Amino acid sequence: MENFGLSFDDSLFSSGNVRESRRLVSYNAKICEEGWFTHQDVGLNCQKADVERLDVLKFSADQLYYQKDYRGAMAIYRDMLGSIPPSNATVRRDVEEAIARCCLNLGEADAALDIALDMNKSVNPNNPDQQTVVWSLLRDIYKHMGNVQEYMRIQQDLVTLHPQNVHVWLELSDLYQKRAVLQCKENTSKPSLSANSQTHAGLTNITDDIQDDQKKAQSCVDIEQSGNSSNTSNTCKEELLSCERKILDLQLRGEHGEEQEDRSLACACLIQARVLLQEAERGCTSFSRQKNKKLQTNILRQLVDMGVPEHVVTDTAKFLENRSEVDASTDRKLDDTLERPQHTFEDRWLSWASCLHIG
Repeated sequence: MENFGLSFDDSLFSSGNVRESRRLVSYNAKICEEGWFTHQDVGLNCQKADVERLDVLKFSADQLYYQKDYRGAMAIYRDMLGSIPPSNATVRRDVEEAIARCCLNLGEADAALDIALDMNKSVNPNNPDQQTVVWSLLRDIYKHMGNVQEYMRIQQDLVTLHPQNVHVWLELSDLYQKRAVLQCKENTSKPSLSANSQTHAGLTNITDDIQDDQKKAQSCVDIEQSGNSSNTSNTCKEELLSCERKILDLQLRGEHGEEQEDRSLACACLIQARVLLQEAERGCTSFSRQKNKKLQTNILRQLVDMGVPEHVVTDTAKFLENRSEVDASTDRKLDDTLERPQHTFEDRWLSWASCLHIG
């Protein structure tokens, strides 16, 4: 008989191996009571196991830190550094940050800054998590030291790294407002000048658009001082008053320009945060929606208190929503073609802030 491939293997009809059912063994869950890592027997058992020893030390130091025993916590953290293997960079960064924060809480800001700057040198530029941790540490240190310039720079970096995070925008707004207050205090602490001294001081530092008025006013001053002002008295007075008004206006712009700019930037950050909350509201439910609405209301109230009308906030929000779509399309084209152009933070994110008219 010919074989048409229809034959069957004998193994097809043989019974397969039947697995024996495994006997069930009682399982007792390991229960770790509060503070288990502080027991002496735990420490003795972990002497030979480096990994377990590091865990015990880390838990112990963290507990001391949250109990505000920063000196004791820092001693344990420093003891850990020598036992961390070179391959475990994550734990090393975590411990170094903890030491820096202990130093900061102990008032040793310079030591904390040295540690943070060293950490910043080893940050992977393609790892936003590492950047966030180190930059947040630097921000807190500069804030503690009162270094407004560096505090501002780091906060702007955090906003650039997390532009969809509402809280970094709110903190940046607070920072702009504080800088505006400092600028206002500096301006009010300057000694006031008389009208004539303002005129003569402004005559030497005037811009090109009023240099002609400066020359006319100076000639009038010379005529009046010589006593030959009978024919030109009225004209000279008008020239002097005009020049004084222009000079005073320039001085006020110079003194309050930075303060006004910071207030506008602070309002712009608040509006940006509110737009992000409105976008996130679409996916919010239950209590999170209530918190979102409450924060939006607080931001709007703060903007109105700062002199921004509600209709301006609404119009600006629509503008930002439209611009975000255009920016996203532009970014995709830039990624595919040329290198992204370099801009300052305000030019990139808050170039529209100058359009806000704050009362």
